[in-house]
Amino acid sequence: MTRPGPLTGYRVVEFAGEGGQFTGRILAGLGAEVIKIEAPGGDPVRGFGPFYKDEPHPERSLAFWVFNAGKKSITLDVQQAQGRELARRLIKTADVFLTSQPPGLLESLGLDYGTLKRENPSLVMTSVTGFGETGPYSGYKWSDLVLMALGGVMFLLGEPTRPPVRMGPPQAYLTSNLQATTGTCFALFHRTRTGEGQRVDLSIQEAVKFCLNGPGSITSWWTMHKTNVARTGDRMNFGHYKPLTLAPCKDGYTANAAIFGTAFPPLLGLMKADGVAEELVDPKWLDASPFGALPGQWEPTEAQVHRVEEVFVNWQMRHTKAEIFEMAVKHGLWVYPVNTPSDIAKNEQLQARGYFVEVEHPAFDRPVKTIGAPFIFSESPWQAKGRPPLLGEHNGEILDGVLGLGKAEQAVLRAAGVA
Repeated sequence: MTRPGPLTGYRVVEFAGEGGQFTGRILAGLGAEVIKIEAPGGDPVRGFGPFYKDEPHPERSLAFWVFNAGKKSITLDVQQAQGRELARRLIKTADVFLTSQPPGLLESLGLDYGTLKRENPSLVMTSVTGFGETGPYSGYKWSDLVLMALGGVMFLLGEPTRPPVRMGPPQAYLTSNLQATTGTCFALFHRTRTGEGQRVDLSIQEAVKFCLNGPGSITSWWTMHKTNVARTGDRMNFGHYKPLTLAPCKDGYTANAAIFGTAFPPLLGLMKADGVAEELVDPKWLDASPFGALPGQWEPTEAQVHRVEEVFVNWQMRHTKAEIFEMAVKHGLWVYPVNTPSDIAKNEQLQARGYFVEVEHPAFDRPVKTIGAPFIFSESPWQAKGRPPLLGEHNGEILDGVLGLGKAEQAVLRAAGVA
Protein backbone atom coordinates (compact mmCIF):
# COMPACT_ATOMS: atom_id res chain seq x y z
CA MET A 1 0.00 0.00 0.00
CA THR A 2 1.12 3.54 -0.70
CA ARG A 3 2.32 5.27 2.44
CA PRO A 4 0.50 8.48 3.37
CA GLY A 5 1.89 11.81 2.22
CA PRO A 6 2.52 14.71 4.61
CA LEU A 7 -0.93 16.21 3.87
CA THR A 8 -2.91 12.96 3.73
CA GLY A 9 -6.19 13.49 5.57
CA TYR A 10 -6.48 17.16 4.63
CA ARG A 11 -9.20 18.36 2.28
CA VAL A 12 -8.68 21.28 -0.09
CA VAL A 13 -11.55 22.87 -2.00
CA GLU A 14 -10.23 24.75 -5.02
CA PHE A 15 -12.12 27.50 -6.82
CA ALA A 16 -9.25 28.91 -8.85
CA GLY A 17 -8.37 30.06 -12.33
CA GLU A 18 -5.11 29.46 -14.18
CA GLY A 19 -3.20 31.72 -11.79
CA GLY A 20 -3.78 29.51 -8.72
CA GLN A 21 -4.33 25.95 -9.94
CA PHE A 22 -0.74 24.73 -9.68
CA THR A 23 -0.94 25.24 -5.92
CA GLY A 24 -3.71 22.65 -5.80
CA ARG A 25 -1.64 20.31 -7.97
CA ILE A 26 1.21 20.42 -5.46
CA LEU A 27 -1.07 20.02 -2.44
CA ALA A 28 -2.58 16.94 -4.11
CA GLY A 29 0.91 15.56 -4.64
CA LEU A 30 1.57 16.07 -0.92
CA GLY A 31 -1.38 13.81 -0.18
CA ALA A 32 -4.31 16.20 0.25
CA GLU A 33 -7.71 15.48 -1.26
CA VAL A 34 -8.16 18.40 -3.65
CA ILE A 35 -11.73 18.97 -4.87
CA LYS A 36 -11.86 21.31 -7.84
CA ILE A 37 -15.04 23.34 -8.39
CA GLU A 38 -15.67 23.87 -12.10
CA ALA A 39 -18.53 25.56 -13.91
CA PRO A 40 -20.79 23.04 -15.67
CA GLY A 41 -19.19 24.08 -18.96
CA GLY A 42 -15.73 23.32 -17.62
CA ASP A 43 -12.66 25.23 -16.47
CA PRO A 44 -11.43 27.60 -19.23
CA VAL A 45 -7.97 26.01 -18.93
CA ARG A 46 -9.44 22.88 -20.51
CA GLY A 47 -9.46 24.94 -23.71
CA PHE A 48 -5.76 25.83 -23.51
CA GLY A 49 -3.28 24.11 -25.82
CA PRO A 50 -1.19 22.26 -26.54
CA PHE A 51 -3.54 19.30 -26.93
CA TYR A 52 -2.79 15.60 -27.11
CA LYS A 53 -2.17 14.77 -30.79
CA ASP A 54 -3.09 18.40 -31.58
CA GLU A 55 -6.78 17.53 -31.26
CA PRO A 56 -8.58 20.30 -29.30
CA HIS A 57 -10.85 18.75 -26.68
CA PRO A 58 -11.61 19.62 -23.03
CA GLU A 59 -10.13 16.28 -21.90
CA ARG A 60 -6.99 16.49 -24.06
CA SER A 61 -5.48 19.76 -22.86
CA LEU A 62 -1.91 19.19 -21.70
CA ALA A 63 -1.96 22.59 -19.99
CA PHE A 64 -4.92 21.43 -17.91
CA TRP A 65 -3.00 18.25 -17.09
CA VAL A 66 -0.01 20.18 -15.76
CA PHE A 67 -2.14 22.36 -13.49
CA ASN A 68 -4.71 19.80 -12.34
CA ALA A 69 -3.32 16.27 -12.13
CA GLY A 70 -4.34 14.40 -9.00
CA LYS A 71 -7.49 16.42 -8.25
CA LYS A 72 -11.20 15.57 -8.14
CA SER A 73 -13.72 17.54 -10.19
CA ILE A 74 -17.20 18.67 -9.23
CA THR A 75 -19.30 20.93 -11.43
CA LEU A 76 -21.27 23.67 -9.66
CA ASP A 77 -22.84 26.78 -11.12
CA VAL A 78 -22.07 29.29 -8.38
CA GLN A 79 -24.04 31.93 -10.24
CA GLN A 80 -27.14 30.10 -9.07
CA ALA A 81 -28.22 30.22 -5.42
CA GLN A 82 -28.24 26.43 -5.09
CA GLY A 83 -24.74 26.21 -6.55
CA ARG A 84 -23.42 28.81 -4.12
CA GLU A 85 -25.04 27.02 -1.19
CA LEU A 86 -23.51 23.69 -2.18
CA ALA A 87 -20.10 25.33 -2.61
CA ARG A 88 -20.41 26.91 0.83
CA ARG A 89 -21.36 23.58 2.40
CA LEU A 90 -18.46 21.87 0.67
CA ILE A 91 -15.97 24.51 1.86
CA LYS A 92 -17.32 24.06 5.41
CA THR A 93 -15.91 20.51 5.33
CA ALA A 94 -12.47 21.64 4.11
CA ASP A 95 -9.19 22.41 5.79
CA VAL A 96 -8.12 24.73 2.97
CA PHE A 97 -10.06 26.88 0.53
CA LEU A 98 -7.85 27.76 -2.44
CA THR A 99 -8.94 30.56 -4.75
CA SER A 100 -7.54 32.92 -7.37
CA GLN A 101 -10.74 34.87 -8.03
CA PRO A 102 -10.37 38.65 -8.37
CA PRO A 103 -11.01 40.72 -5.23
CA GLY A 104 -14.71 41.38 -4.70
CA LEU A 105 -16.06 38.36 -6.58
CA LEU A 106 -16.14 36.03 -3.59
CA GLU A 107 -17.88 38.68 -1.49
CA SER A 108 -20.60 38.92 -4.14
CA LEU A 109 -21.07 35.15 -3.94
CA GLY A 110 -21.08 34.97 -0.14
CA LEU A 111 -17.86 32.94 -0.24
CA ASP A 112 -15.56 35.56 1.28
CA TYR A 113 -13.24 34.73 4.14
CA GLY A 114 -15.28 36.57 6.79
CA THR A 115 -18.40 34.57 5.95
CA LEU A 116 -16.60 31.23 5.65
CA LYS A 117 -14.63 31.73 8.87
CA ARG A 118 -17.80 32.14 10.91
CA GLU A 119 -18.84 28.64 9.86
CA ASN A 120 -15.37 27.10 9.95
CA PRO A 121 -13.01 29.01 12.29
CA SER A 122 -10.13 26.62 11.55
CA LEU A 123 -10.30 27.17 7.77
CA VAL A 124 -7.13 28.23 5.97
CA MET A 125 -8.06 30.32 2.93
CA THR A 126 -5.27 30.84 0.39
CA SER A 127 -5.98 33.62 -2.08
CA VAL A 128 -3.65 33.90 -5.10
CA THR A 129 -4.27 37.11 -7.03
CA GLY A 130 -2.26 39.35 -9.31
CA PHE A 131 -1.65 42.15 -6.82
CA GLY A 132 -3.10 40.93 -3.54
CA GLU A 133 -6.32 41.84 -1.81
CA THR A 134 -5.31 45.41 -0.90
CA GLY A 135 -3.51 48.35 -2.47
CA PRO A 136 -4.23 50.58 -5.49
CA TYR A 137 -3.59 47.75 -7.99
CA SER A 138 -5.76 45.15 -6.24
CA GLY A 139 -8.68 45.59 -8.63
CA TYR A 140 -6.58 45.54 -11.79
CA LYS A 141 -6.80 42.65 -14.23
CA TRP A 142 -3.69 40.57 -14.66
CA SER A 143 -2.04 37.88 -16.76
CA ASP A 144 1.27 36.08 -16.54
CA LEU A 145 2.74 38.56 -19.04
CA VAL A 146 1.55 41.54 -16.97
CA LEU A 147 3.00 40.10 -13.76
CA MET A 148 6.36 39.14 -15.27
CA ALA A 149 6.64 42.74 -16.44
CA LEU A 150 5.43 44.46 -13.26
CA GLY A 151 7.31 41.97 -11.06
CA GLY A 152 10.61 43.07 -12.61
CA VAL A 153 11.81 39.75 -14.06
CA MET A 154 11.10 40.60 -17.70
CA PHE A 155 13.50 43.55 -17.58
CA LEU A 156 16.38 41.10 -17.02
CA LEU A 157 15.58 38.73 -19.91
CA GLY A 158 17.05 39.14 -23.39
CA GLU A 159 19.93 40.80 -25.17
CA PRO A 160 21.32 44.06 -23.77
CA THR A 161 20.83 45.93 -27.06
CA ARG A 162 17.27 44.72 -27.66
CA PRO A 163 13.94 45.05 -25.80
CA PRO A 164 13.15 42.71 -22.90
CA VAL A 165 11.52 39.36 -23.69
CA ARG A 166 9.26 36.96 -21.81
CA MET A 167 9.58 33.27 -21.04
CA GLY A 168 7.11 31.07 -22.90
CA PRO A 169 5.64 29.06 -19.98
CA PRO A 170 3.65 30.99 -17.34
CA GLN A 171 6.54 31.44 -14.93
CA ALA A 172 4.85 34.11 -12.80
CA TYR A 173 2.00 31.70 -12.06
CA LEU A 174 4.24 28.70 -11.44
CA THR A 175 6.69 30.57 -9.21
CA SER A 176 3.97 32.23 -7.15
CA ASN A 177 2.07 28.96 -6.74
CA LEU A 178 5.13 27.32 -5.21
CA GLN A 179 5.18 30.15 -2.67
CA ALA A 180 1.42 29.86 -2.14
CA THR A 181 1.93 26.18 -1.33
CA THR A 182 4.57 27.10 1.24
CA GLY A 183 2.31 29.72 2.81
CA THR A 184 -0.58 27.25 2.96
CA CYS A 185 1.53 24.61 4.68
CA PHE A 186 2.84 27.15 7.21
CA ALA A 187 -0.74 28.24 7.95
CA LEU A 188 -1.73 24.61 8.52
CA PHE A 189 1.27 24.18 10.82
CA HIS A 190 0.17 27.25 12.77
CA ARG A 191 -3.29 25.71 13.05
CA THR A 192 -1.90 22.52 14.58
CA ARG A 193 -0.43 24.62 17.40
CA THR A 194 -3.26 27.09 17.95
CA GLY A 195 -6.39 25.63 16.35
CA GLU A 196 -6.79 28.89 14.43
CA GLY A 197 -7.30 29.19 10.71
CA GLN A 198 -6.19 32.23 8.79
CA ARG A 199 -6.08 33.85 5.39
CA VAL A 200 -3.00 33.59 3.19
CA ASP A 201 -3.03 36.61 0.86
CA LEU A 202 -0.51 36.03 -1.93
CA SER A 203 0.27 38.70 -4.53
CA ILE A 204 1.80 37.18 -7.67
CA GLN A 205 3.62 40.47 -8.34
CA GLU A 206 5.22 40.29 -4.90
CA ALA A 207 6.07 36.61 -5.32
CA VAL A 208 7.85 37.34 -8.61
CA LYS A 209 9.65 40.31 -7.07
CA PHE A 210 10.66 38.20 -4.06
CA CYS A 211 12.77 36.04 -6.40
CA LEU A 212 14.76 39.13 -7.43
CA ASN A 213 16.34 39.30 -3.97
CA GLY A 214 18.79 36.73 -5.28
CA PRO A 215 20.98 35.56 -6.68
CA GLY A 216 23.06 38.69 -6.66
CA SER A 217 20.57 40.77 -4.65
CA ILE A 218 19.17 42.33 -7.82
CA THR A 219 16.71 44.60 -6.05
CA SER A 220 19.26 45.56 -3.38
CA TRP A 221 21.72 46.52 -6.11
CA TRP A 222 19.48 49.46 -7.03
CA THR A 223 18.99 50.38 -3.38
CA MET A 224 22.75 50.56 -2.81
CA HIS A 225 24.12 51.73 -6.16
CA LYS A 226 21.17 53.47 -7.87
CA THR A 227 21.86 51.55 -11.08
CA ASN A 228 19.80 48.76 -12.65
CA VAL A 229 21.29 45.33 -13.21
CA ALA A 230 21.18 45.16 -17.00
CA ARG A 231 20.27 42.39 -19.42
CA THR A 232 23.36 40.46 -20.46
CA GLY A 233 22.02 38.00 -23.04
CA ASP A 234 24.48 35.14 -23.55
CA ARG A 235 27.04 36.66 -21.21
CA MET A 236 27.51 37.19 -17.49
CA ASN A 237 28.27 40.57 -15.99
CA PHE A 238 31.54 40.88 -14.10
CA GLY A 239 31.96 44.61 -14.59
CA HIS A 240 34.59 45.29 -17.23
CA TYR A 241 34.70 41.60 -18.22
CA LYS A 242 31.52 39.95 -19.53
CA PRO A 243 32.40 36.32 -20.26
CA LEU A 244 30.53 34.25 -22.82
CA THR A 245 28.34 31.76 -20.96
CA LEU A 246 26.15 30.36 -23.77
CA ALA A 247 27.89 28.97 -26.84
CA PRO A 248 26.78 26.86 -29.82
CA CYS A 249 27.97 23.34 -30.46
CA LYS A 250 27.25 20.66 -33.07
CA ASP A 251 23.68 19.94 -31.96
CA GLY A 252 22.65 22.83 -29.73
CA TYR A 253 24.21 24.94 -26.99
CA THR A 254 26.26 24.64 -23.84
CA ALA A 255 26.56 26.87 -20.83
CA ASN A 256 29.85 27.39 -19.06
CA ALA A 257 30.83 28.94 -15.76
CA ALA A 258 34.43 29.67 -16.77
CA ILE A 259 36.87 29.17 -19.61
CA PHE A 260 39.88 30.73 -17.92
CA GLY A 261 41.56 29.90 -14.61
CA THR A 262 41.88 26.26 -13.55
CA ALA A 263 39.53 25.22 -16.37
CA PHE A 264 41.83 26.50 -19.11
CA PRO A 265 44.71 23.95 -19.10
CA PRO A 266 42.51 20.85 -19.60
CA LEU A 267 40.38 22.74 -22.12
CA LEU A 268 43.53 23.73 -24.01
CA GLY A 269 44.63 20.10 -24.05
CA LEU A 270 41.33 19.04 -25.63
CA MET A 271 41.55 21.79 -28.25
CA LYS A 272 45.15 20.77 -29.04
CA ALA A 273 44.04 17.16 -29.51
CA ASP A 274 41.51 18.34 -32.09
CA GLY A 275 44.05 20.61 -33.79
CA VAL A 276 42.07 23.83 -33.16
CA ALA A 277 44.06 25.46 -30.34
CA GLU A 278 45.73 27.87 -32.79
CA GLU A 279 47.62 30.72 -31.06
CA LEU A 280 46.40 29.66 -27.61
CA VAL A 281 49.34 27.27 -27.38
CA ASP A 282 51.39 30.34 -26.29
CA PRO A 283 52.32 29.61 -22.63
CA LYS A 284 51.16 33.07 -21.54
CA TRP A 285 47.52 31.92 -21.79
CA LEU A 286 48.05 29.49 -18.93
CA ASP A 287 48.41 32.47 -16.57
CA ALA A 288 45.77 34.68 -18.20
CA SER A 289 43.25 36.42 -15.91
CA PRO A 290 40.60 38.64 -17.52
CA PHE A 291 39.20 39.46 -14.07
CA GLY A 292 42.20 41.56 -13.05
CA ALA A 293 45.74 40.23 -12.97
CA LEU A 294 47.47 39.27 -9.76
CA PRO A 295 51.29 39.27 -9.50
CA GLY A 296 52.64 36.77 -12.02
CA GLN A 297 49.47 36.78 -14.11
CA TRP A 298 48.81 38.29 -17.52
CA GLU A 299 45.64 40.31 -18.22
CA PRO A 300 44.51 39.99 -21.84
CA THR A 301 42.66 42.73 -23.67
CA GLU A 302 38.97 42.49 -24.44
CA ALA A 303 39.77 41.69 -28.09
CA GLN A 304 42.13 38.89 -27.01
CA VAL A 305 39.45 37.43 -24.72
CA HIS A 306 36.95 37.45 -27.58
CA ARG A 307 39.50 35.61 -29.72
CA VAL A 308 39.74 32.86 -27.08
CA GLU A 309 35.97 32.60 -27.07
CA GLU A 310 35.99 32.33 -30.87
CA VAL A 311 38.46 29.43 -30.73
CA PHE A 312 36.36 27.81 -27.98
CA VAL A 313 33.21 27.99 -30.13
CA ASN A 314 35.12 26.58 -33.13
CA TRP A 315 36.16 23.63 -30.96
CA GLN A 316 32.64 23.10 -29.62
CA MET A 317 31.19 23.02 -33.13
CA ARG A 318 33.12 19.77 -33.71
CA HIS A 319 31.26 18.01 -30.87
CA THR A 320 27.75 17.28 -29.65
CA LYS A 321 26.39 18.31 -26.27
CA ALA A 322 26.74 14.75 -24.99
CA GLU A 323 30.37 14.52 -26.11
CA ILE A 324 31.24 17.86 -24.54
CA PHE A 325 29.53 16.92 -21.27
CA GLU A 326 31.41 13.62 -21.14
CA MET A 327 34.72 15.45 -21.64
CA ALA A 328 33.74 18.05 -19.06
CA VAL A 329 33.06 15.41 -16.42
CA LYS A 330 36.30 13.58 -17.22
CA HIS A 331 38.51 16.68 -17.26
CA GLY A 332 36.82 18.91 -14.70
CA LEU A 333 35.51 21.54 -17.13
CA TRP A 334 32.70 23.87 -16.07
CA VAL A 335 30.68 23.25 -19.23
CA TYR A 336 27.15 21.86 -19.29
CA PRO A 337 24.57 21.03 -21.98
CA VAL A 338 21.61 23.38 -22.45
CA ASN A 339 18.92 20.71 -22.34
CA THR A 340 15.86 20.79 -24.57
CA PRO A 341 12.58 19.23 -23.38
CA SER A 342 13.44 16.06 -25.33
CA ASP A 343 16.86 15.95 -23.63
CA ILE A 344 15.21 16.26 -20.25
CA ALA A 345 12.79 13.41 -20.98
CA LYS A 346 15.79 11.13 -21.63
CA ASN A 347 18.07 12.51 -18.90
CA GLU A 348 19.78 9.66 -17.05
CA GLN A 349 19.89 11.57 -13.75
CA LEU A 350 16.14 12.15 -13.75
CA GLN A 351 15.53 8.58 -14.87
CA ALA A 352 17.68 7.21 -12.05
CA ARG A 353 15.71 9.16 -9.43
CA GLY A 354 12.37 8.07 -10.88
CA TYR A 355 11.32 11.63 -11.61
CA PHE A 356 8.99 10.78 -14.47
CA VAL A 357 5.89 8.64 -14.15
CA GLU A 358 3.68 7.13 -16.84
CA VAL A 359 -0.03 7.77 -16.36
CA GLU A 360 -3.02 6.50 -18.29
CA HIS A 361 -5.96 8.70 -19.26
CA PRO A 362 -9.28 7.51 -20.74
CA ALA A 363 -9.14 10.22 -23.44
CA PHE A 364 -5.62 9.19 -24.55
CA ASP A 365 -4.71 6.04 -26.45
CA ARG A 366 -1.43 5.46 -24.64
CA PRO A 367 0.17 6.28 -21.28
CA VAL A 368 1.60 9.77 -20.91
CA LYS A 369 5.00 10.43 -19.35
CA THR A 370 4.55 13.25 -16.87
CA ILE A 371 6.52 15.01 -14.15
CA GLY A 372 6.79 13.50 -10.70
CA ALA A 373 7.82 14.83 -7.33
CA PRO A 374 9.84 18.06 -6.94
CA PHE A 375 11.29 16.58 -3.75
CA ILE A 376 11.68 13.15 -2.17
CA PHE A 377 10.45 12.37 1.34
CA SER A 378 11.96 9.34 3.05
CA GLU A 379 8.89 8.62 5.20
CA SER A 380 5.88 10.42 3.65
CA PRO A 381 6.22 10.18 -0.10
CA TRP A 382 4.74 12.26 -2.87
CA GLN A 383 1.38 10.92 -3.97
CA ALA A 384 1.50 10.03 -7.67
CA LYS A 385 -2.27 10.31 -8.07
CA GLY A 386 -2.02 10.38 -11.80
CA ARG A 387 -4.13 12.12 -14.33
CA PRO A 388 -6.33 15.22 -14.10
CA PRO A 389 -10.05 14.66 -13.56
CA LEU A 390 -12.62 14.43 -16.31
CA LEU A 391 -15.14 17.26 -16.17
CA GLY A 392 -17.52 16.55 -13.28
CA GLU A 393 -16.03 13.09 -12.83
CA HIS A 394 -16.54 13.10 -9.06
CA ASN A 395 -19.94 14.79 -8.87
CA GLY A 396 -21.69 11.69 -7.55
CA GLU A 397 -18.94 10.84 -5.08
CA ILE A 398 -18.85 14.34 -3.58
CA LEU A 399 -22.54 15.20 -3.71
CA ASP A 400 -23.38 11.90 -2.03
CA GLY A 401 -20.39 11.07 0.15
CA VAL A 402 -19.54 14.60 1.32
CA LEU A 403 -22.79 16.57 1.06
CA GLY A 404 -25.25 13.72 1.63
CA LEU A 405 -27.38 14.24 -1.48
CA GLY A 406 -29.15 11.20 -2.89
CA LYS A 407 -29.53 10.27 -6.54
CA ALA A 408 -32.94 11.95 -6.84
CA GLU A 409 -31.58 15.24 -5.48
CA GLN A 410 -28.59 15.01 -7.77
CA ALA A 411 -30.87 14.48 -10.75
CA VAL A 412 -32.78 17.66 -9.85
CA LEU A 413 -29.52 19.59 -9.68
CA ARG A 414 -28.43 18.28 -13.10
CA ALA A 415 -31.79 19.16 -14.62
CA ALA A 416 -31.51 22.70 -13.28
CA GLY A 417 -27.93 23.07 -14.62
CA VAL A 418 -26.57 23.55 -11.10
CA ALA A 419 -24.27 20.51 -11.10
